[in-house]
Amino acid sequence: MKKWVWKGLLWAVLFYIVTIIIFPILEGESISAYKVVIGIPIWLVTGLSIGAFFNKETKKKKVRR
Repeated sequence: MKKWVWKGLLWAVLFYIVTIIIFPILEGESISAYKVVIGIPIWLVTGLSIGAFFNKETKKKKVRR
């Protein structure tokens, strides 16, 4: 698997855990099954988008040098 995909998935997992699990616990809210299920595809797409964006920016910097 490409390096940017792994980075994107790492971003997705970290943001998913923070926004879906940690923040609600800290605020005293309950964790609903709806948020847990809906959060997975949303954060996967977001994480992969971030990974692709960073990959694109890295390639631009390499070309400039």
